Amino acid sequence: MMDVRSAYHTGPVTSLCVIKGNIIAGIGNSLYLYDLEKRKCILKAASVIHNGNIHGIRKSVSNGTFLCAFGGKLLRVVEVTMTPAVESLDPRGKDYMADDWIWDVCWLQQQGQKDHLAVATAHNVVLRLDSTLRKLLQVVCVENCILYCAKFFGTKWEDLVLAAGTVFNQVLLWAPNGQTNISGQSVVIHKLIGHQGVIFSIEFSVMRRQICTVSDDRSVRVWQLNFPQEKAEYTDEVISLDWWRCCSSTELLVLYGHSARVWDVKILPSLIVSVGEDSTCCVWDNQGKITQRFKGHKGKSIWSLAVEDTGKFAVTGGGDSSIRVWQMDEAKMSEQLLSVVLVPPNQQDMDTDFPRIVAMVSWDCVMTMTNQGRLLLHSRSDMTWVTLMSDVDFTSYTVLAQCPYHTHLIALGNITGTLRLFYTNQSDTSCNLVDLVWSQKDFDVHTGKIYSIHWISASSLLTSGPDGEMIYWEFRIISNQASLQKIHSLELPPSKHRWVSAATTTSDLLVCGDRVGSVYVYTLGTSLSPQSQSPVQTFYRIHGKTCVTHICCHNNYVYTAGRDGTYNQYEINEEKLVLLHTNRIHKGFDWLDRLDFTYKDGDLLVYGFHSNNFVLWSSLNNQRLVQIPCGGGHRAWDSRIHGNTIRYVYIRTGEVVLCETELSTNQVLLKESLHGREITDILHIKSYDQDGSPVHVIGSCSEDTQVNLLLLTHNSYGVMEMANLTSLQGHISSVRTMAICSSGLPWKQPESDRILLFSGGGRAQLLVWRVTMPSLSSHHGNTELMADKFSHETLCNYMMDHWNSKNRKPWKGHDLKPNPETRFMDLAVVRAQDVWLMAPISVHILMAACSDGYVRFYSFDEEARTLTLLGEPMFHDHCVLHVMSLIHHTQDSGSHLVCLSAATDGQVAFWDLNHLILDFLETTYHDVHLIDNKSDGFTSDITNNSKTTSEQGINSYLQENYKSLHHKHVQSECGSSGGHNSGGGEDYHTAEDDHGCHGDSTEKGYGDKKRMDVTEMLHPIFVIPSHQSGVNSLHVFKVSGCQYVVGSGGDDNALSVSNITMATNKNNKRLEVTMNWSVLKENAHSAQITGLCFVEERQVVTASVDQRICLWDITTDKVPKIQLVWCKFVQVSDISSVMVWVSDRLNILAAGVGLEMLSAVQDDEDSSHRQM
Repeated sequence: MMDVRSAYHTGPVTSLCVIKGNIIAGIGNSLYLYDLEKRKCILKAASVIHNGNIHGIRKSVSNGTFLCAFGGKLLRVVEVTMTPAVESLDPRGKDYMADDWIWDVCWLQQQGQKDHLAVATAHNVVLRLDSTLRKLLQVVCVENCILYCAKFFGTKWEDLVLAAGTVFNQVLLWAPNGQTNISGQSVVIHKLIGHQGVIFSIEFSVMRRQICTVSDDRSVRVWQLNFPQEKAEYTDEVISLDWWRCCSSTELLVLYGHSARVWDVKILPSLIVSVGEDSTCCVWDNQGKITQRFKGHKGKSIWSLAVEDTGKFAVTGGGDSSIRVWQMDEAKMSEQLLSVVLVPPNQQDMDTDFPRIVAMVSWDCVMTMTNQGRLLLHSRSDMTWVTLMSDVDFTSYTVLAQCPYHTHLIALGNITGTLRLFYTNQSDTSCNLVDLVWSQKDFDVHTGKIYSIHWISASSLLTSGPDGEMIYWEFRIISNQASLQKIHSLELPPSKHRWVSAATTTSDLLVCGDRVGSVYVYTLGTSLSPQSQSPVQTFYRIHGKTCVTHICCHNNYVYTAGRDGTYNQYEINEEKLVLLHTNRIHKGFDWLDRLDFTYKDGDLLVYGFHSNNFVLWSSLNNQRLVQIPCGGGHRAWDSRIHGNTIRYVYIRTGEVVLCETELSTNQVLLKESLHGREITDILHIKSYDQDGSPVHVIGSCSEDTQVNLLLLTHNSYGVMEMANLTSLQGHISSVRTMAICSSGLPWKQPESDRILLFSGGGRAQLLVWRVTMPSLSSHHGNTELMADKFSHETLCNYMMDHWNSKNRKPWKGHDLKPNPETRFMDLAVVRAQDVWLMAPISVHILMAACSDGYVRFYSFDEEARTLTLLGEPMFHDHCVLHVMSLIHHTQDSGSHLVCLSAATDGQVAFWDLNHLILDFLETTYHDVHLIDNKSDGFTSDITNNSKTTSEQGINSYLQENYKSLHHKHVQSECGSSGGHNSGGGEDYHTAEDDHGCHGDSTEKGYGDKKRMDVTEMLHPIFVIPSHQSGVNSLHVFKVSGCQYVVGSGGDDNALSVSNITMATNKNNKRLEVTMNWSVLKENAHSAQITGLCFVEERQVVTASVDQRICLWDITTDKVPKIQLVWCKFVQVSDISSVMVWVSDRLNILAAGVGLEMLSAVQDDEDSSHRQM
């Protein structure tokens, strides 16, 4: 037998509790203790309750060392010990199973009776349990309806009241120890009626005598209770049952602040905190105004909420698996944003002399340019104004640029082409600028209007004039005399708005962006060019049709930002820019205006506008630091940060407004987020050993359009945690599948490895990434340093071309539009050189399962970064769900690349791709000569080199066994057959409906007609009818020689295993497949099987949406049989993918709504028995 245990699990955080300043979280059926000071998980109590999620944690009032954790129909008492020497979470006894779902638990304070519990269940029933969890009493309410929530008021059985939220949108108040009717059922004391949806949470404040409820109708309602017997002043004394019988209520507040359903609420003496499906935590004051709105969780739903007793902080747990602590300092919340209006002196006529430009020259000094040509300086320290200039030549139109490298340099440009420079001879930048003596000098730089000025350094600037003219100037000050020398004359390509909007230099390159979203690269020589120079590289409309707002250089990388809501990172390679990846902050944040890197922690600060607000965003913490209402982005503005304070100045309706506020870094991330939606696919990329502890690198993709690279490792307390190494962004719809292979290009850095990651999903979009991963040995086991050294770049962004040719307007050109219907369902990839040694090292063969019924075959050239569609047969005529590659080697040094495809028609098809791929390689790469008969690979003259590089491993860690379990391809060596029957494979050739290519144009002459001819000849060589409906999982394992076992799991809950032989026919040199035996295990699971992987020839692991992972043994004595070895329940619901790898133990990783890794170790007795 095997010892199977859960080694790691993460998923939605369904319950939270604050105890002694630390956080206890319920994730799945386990409890986790987090230390707030250390910001780490220091303890885990696994399997507190069995086969369920912990939905609530209640701490004992009389004895703070005991908790009650409950979820579903189960509850269990846990003892908590937190001392400097000992920290423990010890479940006591066995869990208790009720007859119905448990909604709330209350610890009773009863003299002479220790640790009794009151339990509320889903049909308005209250149970009373003793300290041994033995049921003492059961009380039923007269209204025995279904509840969506319940909450106990009080701690003594005599005065206990239950507030029950019903399916009929009402809150019922009744006492388990109260009045009963003739049938012995407790009567209802009071009802709260007003919600338009079911009630999800109820809270009661004894101090405020208020009940707070949240509902499906998106509202938070506050009810004021009135007790006739009570005095005017409220106390925190226990309210007696007699008072409850006479109470009345009024609906005090109806609060709308959430954009979706509200899940939970907490009420404090002066605050109300609510969380909801919109992943927002709202803090309300007593008047019903939102004082703070916390956003940080990804995706949808904050599922759990806990508040510290004194109201200092709130803790939220989301569906993205993260735990976040939000500081709620009431003193800070009461502080208002400091905002003042700066009125320039002698502003007589507001209609003609109004501010047009504003800038912060320093932390203390604000500069304003008016419509009448006045340049003013204002000092905030002494509240004085100084006029630097008043010139009618700068009336109505002026561009201004303050040098960011030197506060004493200011450039102005006007409509006639005059550049005016203001400067001082004062080197001390700490002086008050209004007290300095400013000099000025004019230069004629353009024959017409100056559109923009950009300071490149403290001694150089770039001006943009009419007809795309750009001039690069060098500026000098000698003996207080300014001079300007023309260095380069450049030309901007034609566009509707032909001027520079942002610019920077790096090495000998000038990078600039224009008003229509394009980025251009120019080379800067040492001498003046006689003619205007054109760009050497163009990123056409990389920021859409909107403006490129900012360009900067940091750590040898170039960054650009635009009003399309994205910022891009580029690498400088051989005097050219290489786009690495594109990032987006969040949905709706579409106006990015500036990027800035902090020196302290390297955080990227993003300045921009969201709706009508100015926003400062921290990329490192994924948190908004500042939000100032200003009216939106169409205005002049500037800002400065000093310490933890920001000043923001802007123009609003002809007024200069200066705002000052603190950067609100009030978020503490206790547990990192995974994905905002369900995980659709996972990959095990790499494993290390760190001081005897395993470290795993995992890839995951999700419906939230992101691909994450994760690191699973044990922290210093022995608890396995997840770290997000990097997130790959670029998909516009859900990511369905991933595939990896090693990079084909040479790599001379032994301390790191490079892989290619292919991801595909909705909108028929496919992305190719190159990921550089540092080795653990090069960083001495420091996983945090490893995360910093991870890098990635986007090599290709491919979308199937889809448009209506009848309605297409030819004069508008060809616009690529995403295919809204087709999705890439599965991918498999293999290096061409792993199959044929003479193939180009940069070529990779990609197989794609598509939802439109096609199996598509691509060639990706890593060096050229091009993706070429080779063929797209439509054999299945149904949605293709899975593909897998298989490299089959023959004894005569032949190699065959075989693809397996499975679809919703229940069939598994085998495709021999040799003819298709070799024809493409010889046609496209003329310098490559593949000696082959288009059927059986290489001839005997290269027998000694027949072992491919993929068999030798991918960068020393993708071994042959590893690939057979993970990378959707298998390899084998085999002889030829005489005249084997292919199992009727020809009978399955149905390709009459094959269509042409809908993808990108092919390269080097491999045109559409050629591809269509090849596609028409492409048919499966063998077909296995495995299931009655869809095949949701597929895997192949090499047995020996030319024998394989093919396993599949389907929608029919069945497990199918087939043994086949693959060989080359000596007569026609074609690859043939023969079925040896096949066995079907019906109802292997109680739901569809979504994951399958062979561990060895006779053992296969399956996973299903029934939340079970099973290991099966396949026996072939006389009649093949499939027998269950063990079955394990996992906490991940809706399992979509499973990954298996073998180290010193069997590791099984399941993904769906969360992640869970099982570790199975073979018992010594069973292991020795198998060896015999």
